[in-house]
Amino acid sequence: MQKERFNFVVDEKTRKEFHKIMEALGLNNKNKAFIILIKTYMRKHFESMLYRKITNDIKAYEVLWEQTENKDQ
Repeated sequence: MQKERFNFVVDEKTRKEFHKIMEALGLNNKNKAFIILIKTYMRKHFESMLYRKITNDIKAYEVLWEQTENKDQ
């Protein structure tokens, strides 16, 4: 059941690009295409943040490892 309806005002270029995305997804429903687009963005953003965290953790462990190696020598 739909309670509120939102309309987005976009320029012509953005509308054309969105229609290209809809065609690439093989969808005719704008709402479904928008939801898929947002889900994909959220997943990619999460993966990117996770990758950054992992690389930062690896760098931190490498620094700690080097510090302990230097103390042992």
